[in-house]
Amino acid sequence: MRSDILAKYSKEMQENILGYKEEIETISQFVDAVRETVGQYLGSRGNKGHINMIREVYQNALDEMQKHDSPCHEIWVEYNEATLWFTCRDTGRGIPFGKMVDIFATQHTSSNYHKKAGEFSSGRHGVGSKVTNACSKKFIAESYLFTGEARRIEFNDGHPWKHGEKKIPNKEKYQGSVVSFTPALEVMGKVDTTCDEVEELVSNLIMLTTPGGINKLHFTGIRKNGKTYHNDYINQDGIITFLVAMTEDPVIPPIYIHDVKDNMMCDIAFTYDSSDLGGDANIKSFANMCPTINESTHVKGFLDPLCNYFRNYMNKIFLHNSKTKCIGNDIKSGLRAIVTVSHIKPDFSGQAKEIFTNPDIIPYLQTVIENQLDEWCKMNGNDLQKLCKYFKDTADLRMAEDVNKVNFVKKIKKVSAYTNLPAKYVKPEGKKDLEFIITEGDSAMGPAVKARCPLRQGIFPIRGKIINAFTNTRAKVMDNEEVAGIATILGAGIGKNFDINKCKYKKVIFMADADYDR
Repeated sequence: MRSDILAKYSKEMQENILGYKEEIETISQFVDAVRETVGQYLGSRGNKGHINMIREVYQNALDEMQKHDSPCHEIWVEYNEATLWFTCRDTGRGIPFGKMVDIFATQHTSSNYHKKAGEFSSGRHGVGSKVTNACSKKFIAESYLFTGEARRIEFNDGHPWKHGEKKIPNKEKYQGSVVSFTPALEVMGKVDTTCDEVEELVSNLIMLTTPGGINKLHFTGIRKNGKTYHNDYINQDGIITFLVAMTEDPVIPPIYIHDVKDNMMCDIAFTYDSSDLGGDANIKSFANMCPTINESTHVKGFLDPLCNYFRNYMNKIFLHNSKTKCIGNDIKSGLRAIVTVSHIKPDFSGQAKEIFTNPDIIPYLQTVIENQLDEWCKMNGNDLQKLCKYFKDTADLRMAEDVNKVNFVKKIKKVSAYTNLPAKYVKPEGKKDLEFIITEGDSAMGPAVKARCPLRQGIFPIRGKIINAFTNTRAKVMDNEEVAGIATILGAGIGKNFDINKCKYKKVIFMADADYDR
């Protein structure tokens, strides 16, 4: 840059430029780095982050339960609502003596860097339980060996005892490990996680282990009032347990898909709920025993071949001579599914492990699902016919609703070419916690638009007094342009096809003028 341009900068600005390097800091301590950027490692602070702290510790026990060279088949969990003290005990291989400090405090120390074929632990980067320790006020780990030896290590605010591992008695010759912690509230903020939330997490995840009644979980909860309760969980039916709980009236018995390769594995169970004809899909997904959200690649890897397979079957065979045609959304409607996958080298978007991103899971699932659906159709002709009839009913309902929408749009004189909604409707920019505000005329709409929350609130003006539904026929009311506009915006249908659950808005607000209209 030319010197004459540099000369134009003030003395203060020149000092800022030359002194910028003094602002660059390096956080050398792992504990300090985690506490400075909790969101990066736990997703968030508060209860959600606390649940992730618990998950990281508990999944170490689940990993032991899944390893062929580990004796673990039983886990004990205890949680105290008042003190937030969490304890997890397992009968696994224990924590290697001499490595306990490194395992819980030194970054990138793990046994997961060199996995054997068929080993699908949740960990990969050697960070998980270290993050829990870093965000804990107190963290204690104990390791027991069947030889009678045992060691204990304590951490305070992520830092270990100066004297390191301490020998403790083990006369009963227990085998396994015990890990306990309570969060540092100055790091995690307000935490009031309940026993029910912890129990839901740990009991759900135990069902992802190998079913058959071998794997057991014993949960003890201590309420804030001091009341203690116990529940035992035995994994007899695996993920089918989830599916039964989330399906009110199944169209067919669960379709179960299972496959194992050296580097990937899938366990999938799904059915359809006839009580929710036309409703949205409900999918619970997990990757390497981590609860995931449906933006993950394994959910796409499941839905795409499922929809393609049954849509093609319906349109080419079952509906060959019918006016009804199926689309992908018809196959998703009313779907109830549990999608679990494992990968020998799992990739997640962040340490919170909510989004699984491995791209190679998509073609793997496509092949597995298409092949196993072929086999299912050959062996289950009666159930296939029931399922096809359900898909046809869903498509018929959707097509009827589409006709209603078209008729509504025709009744509205001025419609946006981009949205097929009333032209005067001002849409909210977001998609969650939406509110629909109806104003009396354009004049009232003007200030309302300026004062609204653009992320959540949509506004639509009506012209003075709207048609009276009590003194007019349904046909006349439905023929009214304002009513048609409101119904189109709400998106929940009309008459017998009305479904409040499809309404896009949490609130409908009528904003009236101060004057009295007769």
